[in-house]
Amino acid sequence: MHTNKLIKVAKKATSVFVSLTTAIWLSGFGVLMPIATHGQSVADLQAQIQSLLALISSLQAQVSGMGSPSSSGATQCTFTKDLTMGSTGSDVMCLQKYLNSAGHMVASSGAGSPGMESEYFGSRSQAAVSKWQAANGVSPAAGYFGSKSRAMYNSLIVMLPPPTPIPTPTKPQCSDGMDNDADTKIDYPADTDCTDANDTTEAAVAVGTGVTIGTASQPAATLAVENSIHLPFTAFTLTASADGDVLVDSLTVERTGLANDAAFSGVVLLDSDMIPITAVAKTLNSTHQAVLSDDFTVPKGTTKTYYLAGNFIADMANYAGQVPSLSLVAVNTTAQVTGALPISGTGHTVNASLSIGSATLTRGVLDPGNVGPTKEVGTTGYIFSALKATAGSAEDVYLKSIRWNQSGSAAKADLAKVIVNADGIDYTPTVSDDGKYYKAVFAGNGVLIKKGESKEVYIKADIASGSGRTIDFDLYRYDDMVFVGKTNGYKFKASSATTETTADNDDDVEFQDADPRFDADQVEIGSGSLRVEKSNKINATNIANGEDNVAIGAFLFDVDGEGVTFNSWVMTLATTDSDSGGGKAVLDNITVYDENGNAVGGPTDPTIAGTAHTVTITDSISVPVGEHVYTIRGNLDNGWANNDTIKVSFQPSNKITNAKGDTTGNTITPTPAAVVTANTQTIKAGTLTVSVDQSLGSQS
Repeated sequence: MHTNKLIKVAKKATSVFVSLTTAIWLSGFGVLMPIATHGQSVADLQAQIQSLLALISSLQAQVSGMGSPSSSGATQCTFTKDLTMGSTGSDVMCLQKYLNSAGHMVASSGAGSPGMESEYFGSRSQAAVSKWQAANGVSPAAGYFGSKSRAMYNSLIVMLPPPTPIPTPTKPQCSDGMDNDADTKIDYPADTDCTDANDTTEAAVAVGTGVTIGTASQPAATLAVENSIHLPFTAFTLTASADGDVLVDSLTVERTGLANDAAFSGVVLLDSDMIPITAVAKTLNSTHQAVLSDDFTVPKGTTKTYYLAGNFIADMANYAGQVPSLSLVAVNTTAQVTGALPISGTGHTVNASLSIGSATLTRGVLDPGNVGPTKEVGTTGYIFSALKATAGSAEDVYLKSIRWNQSGSAAKADLAKVIVNADGIDYTPTVSDDGKYYKAVFAGNGVLIKKGESKEVYIKADIASGSGRTIDFDLYRYDDMVFVGKTNGYKFKASSATTETTADNDDDVEFQDADPRFDADQVEIGSGSLRVEKSNKINATNIANGEDNVAIGAFLFDVDGEGVTFNSWVMTLATTDSDSGGGKAVLDNITVYDENGNAVGGPTDPTIAGTAHTVTITDSISVPVGEHVYTIRGNLDNGWANNDTIKVSFQPSNKITNAKGDTTGNTITPTPAAVVTANTQTIKAGTLTVSVDQSLGSQS
């Protein structure tokens, strides 16, 4: 956009905003915002306009009664369930309205943007929730709107102050040699007049400024048959500028040609390998259009080919002979878009008589069933979900790929060594950025399933962390499991033999008539664990009689899942005393040190009973996740005899008490139940012997 045209748009937006602001001010909203158009750069004006439009949409929503405004002006919602990827309903729309009004916009334009909130919780909603969580101290900020987020929302909605004016960006003045972004709370990318090694905004990943749309070799015309999916209609290319990656927010597709929209069950976007980018097939609206809103990135300086494809309903008898097409009519991105639109591809003829392959799904033999287990952190190779596919009688089929939906609250990092196994062969799946989808594409043509025969596919993983969270691998949609007929070559989606007529989504291991289609069992990740063993950091060695702060033993604490804190640790110091009296030896000032040399417990003096010394550490000790060595030190007096020994031991299961997980707050019982003993320390006392030197004889 040219500068003059942009200024005209800014002035027009300013005029509209001033009028709206006046009306809102008189109505009691009390919102004013400074407008500046002179002396600003094009980028500043664009940012100003976007801020104005977002605020105007938010205020218009409040004035017109969209949502239920609270006393603070923010949208008031009543949330009764967890919201995550794939969730739908009015509560999702209310959440999007709240996020937009609270400064964490779901989208700047299109679906999810102010005034265009939707009832679908997708990747944009998740990203906005994640930003809101990070800003309000909700951990983990994974974009899962659960009980913690609801509690924070309820506390914020009653105390949220009225909207404050948005400051007009100005160039920072760095007279002190430091970038003052932190003072103004505004990020200034690529400052040229000052430097700050600590300013992370300077090191942000380069974003491409342009993307070029081009045509590609179009698919050959063929038949659009019943129940087929991912049939490519239109090919196009996107070329990102050399200065950075280009993020595409959405594409708008329009059904053209002499046909009815009702023949399509949905429209999807495929990458150059014919793998779906679109998580959920989008239906055509009243204007014959669908917005494919799944973000994807075009790497800088590269040209990528994409395909607009259609999914078709199971009965197309009413549409036989029609020839629909799909056209790309819009590309939504922050980069400058060049190239001619629309791009129209091939028209395929609707056919209702050709029989293509089919597959019926049942629960796999290896599926754990409806057991609702709790699995501890450290569990390895657990099979979470399994499906068996049986080919129909029309033709042999290939299982091309599967995409599992991890609908639990566990984060991507909570799972390790994730494997999808198909027909006995292990595949490492590709994981989506949000950790919610695990996709495996099978080698070659796929897994061959002959007519009437069955093959099983399952997903397993190690549980690395995530105490208190859940893991649930569902098949969210039938078309998340892609089959292709060996003879006719059409991709199709499977069906299930038995389907629950009422989708309850309660993880009871059943096929449903709504998403998720296969509702698998949910695994609860148990509390963290603490295991103790002897550490050889302090080996069996000699120590000096009378030495202060001498190491008398060390233990390795291995914590998984979550950090563990305890405040009672009872140790036994067994000693031997070669001195017949035994009462002179003193061991005191027992102190526990972490691996960095910091004292974390004690000093405490032991209780002495014969040769057994009992010491109780009552300081609160927090052990992070991982392996950590704790060293026991004490002071020896001069009463120890040569070759006396000291051994430190305790029974972790009952001598470390009041241990709780830092995340869940659950009580944790350390292991093992057996006594763990540190290496023995031997005392060497100094001696002095006096005798006559015979080298000097008797003489006068």
